[in-house]
Amino acid sequence: MIAEGNVANKANEDEVRYSFLSDARNEFHPHEQDLAIHLFSDRRTRSLFVKGINGDRSIIWNQNALAMWAKVADCMHALLFLLMHFTAGSPPRGEEYRS
Repeated sequence: MIAEGNVANKANEDEVRYSFLSDARNEFHPHEQDLAIHLFSDRRTRSLFVKGINGDRSIIWNQNALAMWAKVADCMHALLFLLMHFTAGSPPRGEEYRS
């Protein structure tokens, strides 16, 4: 469990792909695979992304479903940033403080 107020976030970070979720100082890392574990633990959701398993036990992925998932995730991400902007009244990152 993450203690309230103990989330490290470099608001002025301009590094590509930086996120407080990937910041090593935060405690999110033990949970980064929870969604995938949940999706693959249920036969119905697993069948959406996995076509089968090869003889060497490697996964044959459903590439079309993965591409669709990525598009939906990108849309959700954009909508969340829009919601953050509307509710906070400012950009969701610290762009206004960059020099």
